[in-house]
Amino acid sequence: MSVTALRSQEDLFDELDGSKEGAPSFFVQWKGTDVCGDFRCTCGLLSHICGAEFMYSIRCGRCGKRFAIQHTLFLLECKDDETDGCCVDAVDDGVNC
Repeated sequence: MSVTALRSQEDLFDELDGSKEGAPSFFVQWKGTDVCGDFRCTCGLLSHICGAEFMYSIRCGRCGKRFAIQHTLFLLECKDDETDGCCVDAVDDGVNC
């Protein structure tokens, strides 16, 4: 069961009174790694992108619209049995970015 099937990002912002401030988040720092993902455009195009390196924006191959990719992912709290594993533990190393 995926977390996104349980709650949407919009639900999270509703819980935070519509504000992203203070929301749990993850700032993506590209380190030369490839990214794969599914792209959905407002025109209806669905496309799988795989092996893209340093992807800061994406252009729809159907309508030509270009979208900036946010560097911050807002996180949805979940229970241990609600994800497929591959969990990384964040530690308090005394570093505030």
